[in-house]
Amino acid sequence: EARLKNSEAVYDILNLLVHSDIFYTSLFTDHNTNRAKGVACTDTLFGIAGIVNEMLVYSDRSTIELFPALSSRIPKGKVCGLM
Repeated sequence: EARLKNSEAVYDILNLLVHSDIFYTSLFTDHNTNRAKGVACTDTLFGIAGIVNEMLVYSDRSTIELFPALSSRIPKGKVCGLM
């Protein structure tokens, strides 16, 4: 959704993820997200970082676009170290 510039869908997805109980306190998730096996998984954590990056900056060989999928529900903030 971030690459498609669907800012409200991106916000809704991130909001759902960060308010769910799928994370350990370390921000890792369980492989099956039910914590029964205790197998740590980083896919969700890296996926969320990727979503946030795509939400804030898009680039290709000839273009840099800032905030291509930033929701209006995020009224202010600060970005450092992405480029």
